[in-house]
Amino acid sequence: AVLQEREHLDRTFYSFSEVYEKLDDKRRFLKNHVPIGLKKMQMFGIPNPIIEVDCAADFTASEFLDQLTFLLQWSSENMSAPPPGQKRMTFINLRDFPVSMIECPDKVLELVQGIAMMPPSIRPVGMLQEEPIGEYFAEEVAAWNQEVRDTMDANGWPSLFQQDGETLDGLLLAHVHKQWGLADAVVLDVLAAGADGVWCSICEEGAAMGHASSCVTLANLARLGNKDVLKRYQTQKLATAAREVTKLTTNKNVPERQIVYGPRAIESVFGFSGIAGGAADASFDKDGDGVIDEVDHFSLAKFLGVEEPPIRINSLSSPDLVVRRLKQCFGDCPEFTEDIAKLMLVKMIQQLEDNIEFEHTSPMGISMLWKEATGSFHPKMMNYENDMEQLTHKTNIFLQQAEECFCQNLEEGEDGIEYRQFYDAYLQPYFGCFTCPRTRFVLDYIEMDKDGKLSWNEWRFWCLWALRTYPEEISNLDDLHTVVFRYAILPLSLHDKAHDINADYKKSIVVSNGEISLPKTK
Repeated sequence: AVLQEREHLDRTFYSFSEVYEKLDDKRRFLKNHVPIGLKKMQMFGIPNPIIEVDCAADFTASEFLDQLTFLLQWSSENMSAPPPGQKRMTFINLRDFPVSMIECPDKVLELVQGIAMMPPSIRPVGMLQEEPIGEYFAEEVAAWNQEVRDTMDANGWPSLFQQDGETLDGLLLAHVHKQWGLADAVVLDVLAAGADGVWCSICEEGAAMGHASSCVTLANLARLGNKDVLKRYQTQKLATAAREVTKLTTNKNVPERQIVYGPRAIESVFGFSGIAGGAADASFDKDGDGVIDEVDHFSLAKFLGVEEPPIRINSLSSPDLVVRRLKQCFGDCPEFTEDIAKLMLVKMIQQLEDNIEFEHTSPMGISMLWKEATGSFHPKMMNYENDMEQLTHKTNIFLQQAEECFCQNLEEGEDGIEYRQFYDAYLQPYFGCFTCPRTRFVLDYIEMDKDGKLSWNEWRFWCLWALRTYPEEISNLDDLHTVVFRYAILPLSLHDKAHDINADYKKSIVVSNGEISLPKTK
């Protein structure tokens, strides 16, 4: 019913159907039987069938051709008409393509020849070839694909799309499953060997390990110098679309290490060149053709509509990268210098040596690293939360609950909790005494404006950090408080060395009116 109500979309829809589903007493195709897939397409008004054929099955090419001719004729007479002026977009999918090209290549090519010679009135617009197990090398699949293309061309069914860029007839498309890391290379070789394109999702989600996606394929073609994809597609929207489809399909976000459209795909990670994620070398002839051009300077970030790639901070980052990341998060500021960045990197390494692992790339993560290195948050970091995008529904609920809990411990007329009150309400389960140096260190660390009290905005910072960094571990308010202490406060309280090393330094750093005063080094 839903499909029938969307008539303006139905005519561009596709659906799959088996070439047969019933056999006669002699185990041959049942004459004049229409598979349920095609009948459902007729019922829902979907005009474009993709008919699945397993060529290695125990049928001759002539038997397949007779069955296909019947089904194509039936589709033409009984299924919804395509949009005015357009041909029905029927495809024949060679579902077991690599297997059949190994076991019965002559039968495959005889079948392709017969389809090519069908009357244009019922002939499909093209062939699909599927590599369903992700096991074969790119050169193998490309060679088989070339044989199919040559057979189509030799029998009066060339790709008209390659001639004028518009007419959809004589198409040869590929679909490649993932399994052993070969899929994207297979797609590129198949395209170079005569295929017109790919049929797939914009993202890699699919049966088993997934399949080579159009988003990755288009990015690969663009970086190799294909200008047509830049004209034909709105490439700046590809990554967003791929992420959205992934979310709709799996109800999960795209994995961090997903190539091309994952969160880390366009990050700058190193300040030096010669490695993925490193700085670009403007003088390097990447393809070795003797000419330095846009192919050598291809930027995935710009291809996807991101003018400046985001930077991921790690222990190998250069001070320059840290400064650039600070500016990305909080804008240009004279205090964001390489001297401060060096101190931040030293602090990061100290944390790692003490088995404390924080992320330092997000605005909140790099803010915490800044505070560790300088002793206080920069004013722009304090104001950052006011400029953040709308929080998620879950985050809002937990922040509201956390604020209600916090306010229950406020004295009437006060806007902050005294250290002792905060200890009694929050810290007592984790620290044995209020007067212990470690407890005082934690209280000083949590508080940001050094007025001797903890305000809701100060505690909110830590709650928000927990909600954004460990959302999967938080299902109630107790979980939220536990995550704050377990992953932020407790590790830092055990980091006595950090407190000792920076004691004098912290006392002498002052941020005022856009200027920062640093202690003299001994």
